[in-house]
Amino acid sequence: PENTPINDVMTAPLITISRRSTADDALKLMLDKHIRHLPVIDVDGTMAGMISIRNLLHEKVAELTDQLDSLEAYFTADGSGG
Repeated sequence: PENTPINDVMTAPLITISRRSTADDALKLMLDKHIRHLPVIDVDGTMAGMISIRNLLHEKVAELTDQLDSLEAYFTADGSGG
């Protein structure tokens, strides 16, 4: 590893995603390509940042938790005819 060129261990071709894409698009791409990190590219092709599968899954869990809380509140609400 001390003398291993980066070229020998890097992922190529580079897999990127547009800044205009959704989090779901990024998650699907990462799962399909079996990668954990994804460079985010601006419309001019410059790198805008990086997204990790961990960040995406954390966001997805928070989203699903909110939906579950809403459903739970709906079904447990006291209402007429209930």
